[in-house]
Amino acid sequence: MVRKILFVIVVMLGTTCTSTNHYAKNDGMTIFRLVNQFRLKHGVPPLQYLKTRQAEIDRWAIHLETRYQHASRGYSTENIAINFIGPEELFRQWKNSPPHRRNMLLWRLKYCAIGVQVGTYKGIQPAYFGVFRGYDRDFKPKNSKYSSKILHP
Repeated sequence: MVRKILFVIVVMLGTTCTSTNHYAKNDGMTIFRLVNQFRLKHGVPPLQYLKTRQAEIDRWAIHLETRYQHASRGYSTENIAINFIGPEELFRQWKNSPPHRRNMLLWRLKYCAIGVQVGTYKGIQPAYFGVFRGYDRDFKPKNSKYSSKILHP
């Protein structure tokens, strides 16, 4: 009996530790899928993922850990959030907040980029910092004749 309980605790601890690393890599795409499902459910066309803005979005998500604030330019709309549960909860927070919900359902948006940082907030760990930015046009990299890389849902 003791051996079985110990095994369950070890397995649970191992899962907890590895899931944080997994989340850090895939949270943005999880939220992207949820946003597009939400848009389709409400009759709004899905967004395309604007990969050229990813580094900028990731930097801002990291910035939120030290200073929780909206950016001031470079996008059509922005949602930010913090929680201690995970990416699905970040999406739920936005969905249940009327201004954030409106941002995700704007018809004029064609593209988005999403960043999630897993870190510490006021000594609590893990904390999930999320950024959703919507764009009404494609952004081409400066000094380039090539269109930006876009991921389709």
